[in-house]
Amino acid sequence: LHDRVVVAVCGDHSEEEARCLAREIVDLGAQTRGELVVDLTHVGTYTRGARQAWQSVLEDIIASFQTVTVVGASPLARMASAAVCLYGGIRMRSFDTLDALLSQDATTPRPE
Repeated sequence: LHDRVVVAVCGDHSEEEARCLAREIVDLGAQTRGELVVDLTHVGTYTRGARQAWQSVLEDIIASFQTVTVVGASPLARMASAAVCLYGGIRMRSFDTLDALLSQDATTPRPE
């Protein structure tokens, strides 16, 4: 079975929300060591503080997961995510929708 943490960021994103969500993700990653799926399909604006809060825990998040999958992000957000993952030595995938990710997973055989 595939260990996966799915996070959907919706609406405007404040520094406080970013810090809280980032801590939860790091805690969950320590338990699963699998894949982090970040769905940005419905994200609104985010503050500079929110961006800084995420940057402060990126190394912990990268250390906690084997793969990061970004869903519904803008091309710029995907490029930034790819750079962070490349720097951290972690595999990254991207999909336009969560349904596309789930459909691909349903048709891909899993290793025994």
